[in-house]
Amino acid sequence: TLADPPERILVPAFPARSGAGARGAWARRRLAAPAHASMIALAQSRGVSAFVVLLACWRLWLWGQTGARDAVVGTVHAGRDHPDLADQGGRFVNTQPPRSRLSPQASFEELLEDVRQVVAGAFEHAHVPLNFLLERRGIAREAHGHPLFETLVTYDDIRDLVRERGNQGVSAREIDLPGSPFELTLTVHED
Repeated sequence: TLADPPERILVPAFPARSGAGARGAWARRRLAAPAHASMIALAQSRGVSAFVVLLACWRLWLWGQTGARDAVVGTVHAGRDHPDLADQGGRFVNTQPPRSRLSPQASFEELLEDVRQVVAGAFEHAHVPLNFLLERRGIAREAHGHPLFETLVTYDDIRDLVRERGNQGVSAREIDLPGSPFELTLTVHED
């Protein structure tokens, strides 16, 4: 719940942005085939998605970097759930703010289950724009960063988009962006 959001966390390894329009770091990573196979096997054995495994690992990394046990990490939802969008091309992305609380005594399997529940809860409300959520909670926007989270994690299976569109000439191409609107954005591609 975001009724009483935790303090934002800053990752010490990355310099904090200052001033409006400042850009954060953007880390793009491709999973090597053995690491990807291990992640998929772990996800399948625990009944969770590969994204849940990635997000759980990210939360552990953030905890190690910052000591923050309670944190909101931004992520995105493709927004293609509505039946009226079935024949539309492209993505209808909405940013979601799943919040997780880590317990030092919890096993990794318990963390996976917690992250699975948190992500499922956030995605149940994926149709609600993040700005609307901020307004309803009385959380003010900030010129120098997002008021709820400073890191964003995305996991893209480019094959999904190509499968969606069939043989309609769809292809995926990476583009370089000048920076992230967050302190740190991690984008993992599966292709």
